[in-house]
Amino acid sequence: MAVAADPGFGRRLRQLRERAGVSGYELAKRSGVTDASISRLEAGLQDPSWQTVVKLARALGGSVAE
Repeated sequence: MAVAADPGFGRRLRQLRERAGVSGYELAKRSGVTDASISRLEAGLQDPSWQTVVKLARALGGSVAE
């Protein structure tokens, strides 16, 4: 089940990743999401599944609401 398309998701993901001081590759390693998927998410080319949102939030030390 995909999360509703949010044009700001990729921009927000990049902001949170940069604030955490990690590269896309490092976020991929921490979250278990491929670095290619992270790139596509940040570029707005892919919508995340709920499971992906949860993995990314945990890897960044935040909540899914962020």
